[in-house]
Amino acid sequence: NRIDITELRKIEELRHSARSDALTGLGNRAAYLERVGELARRETSLGVAFIDLNELKYVNDNYGHSQGDAYICALSMVFCRHFRMDDIFRIGGDEFVVIDNTLAEDDFKAAVYAVQKTMEHDGISCSVGISWRNSQYNIREQIDEADRFMYEQKRKFYCQRQHDRRKCR
Repeated sequence: NRIDITELRKIEELRHSARSDALTGLGNRAAYLERVGELARRETSLGVAFIDLNELKYVNDNYGHSQGDAYICALSMVFCRHFRMDDIFRIGGDEFVVIDNTLAEDDFKAAVYAVQKTMEHDGISCSVGISWRNSQYNIREQIDEADRFMYEQKRKFYCQRQHDRRKCR
């Protein structure tokens, strides 16, 4: 029936838009949480990486949000060269997460660092935190670990730039 097919397409479009980031087309926070739930029930090797753009607020304040959005889109395109789109999530602002259970540890880390190096080559700095487990039992703990490592990198970046010495202690 023609009406049924049209309705099914609309439902599928709604489902897709509810799980996709409007700016980048990557998975959004809802898709990320769904993926975490799926992987929490499996025992598998797993790489988790948190990546955050440094100084995005400065870019937005001084060059406009369209330039900040361009940086976010640039990072998402670089990610897509190294990871499956289903493994990349924009979970807020300029914060991205990669959750990959298909690559070997060395390949996963090399891909994450390749993303970071490509962005730096383009003049855009990122802070990165990586966590790898050969047999993951607690994905939320692993996610927290990668997030902590990313924030350590971010703190070091800002301390080196001496933006706010209070944060450097």
